[in-house]
Amino acid sequence: PFMLPPPPQPHVSTRAPPLCMKVVDLFPDAPTVGGIQVVPKPSSFPDALDAPTVAKAATITPFPDVADVIFAPTGGSDLVAALFVGTALLLGPDFLLAPAGLVSSRGIRPGYALEGVVGELATPDAQWLRDRREQLAADAPLSVRLAVWSAFVAAGRVGER
Repeated sequence: PFMLPPPPQPHVSTRAPPLCMKVVDLFPDAPTVGGIQVVPKPSSFPDALDAPTVAKAATITPFPDVADVIFAPTGGSDLVAALFVGTALLLGPDFLLAPAGLVSSRGIRPGYALEGVVGELATPDAQWLRDRREQLAADAPLSVRLAVWSAFVAAGRVGER
């Protein structure tokens, strides 16, 4: 014989009653300091704000000319910033990425690459250039380094503007 399952029993909840929020003033009385009761002055804060009666139209200024920005007078702080930005451009991202091991064996060194280009233009048969072509560690002459560094400082001046 086929039997039906028993009807489900009503579910009795064992949960706590739902939470309700109630604002409770923890400090119903004004505070006292040294026996003197401190009471704030009555105010109507939102109504106390005054809106301007007349609004001025916005003045739209044209974009400055790029030449005016680049050739603006240079101060001491501009020179310091140009030196730092130019040196950072010269070194490239290698000095930041190398400690994390994110640099290839050749690296990303724009100053080193430009030294080779300037060296090729100035003294194409120099020994240090031949050494670099053979992948040897060779320092560029001071005159080439100064020329490259000054180019990067000039780029740093434009970049910091």
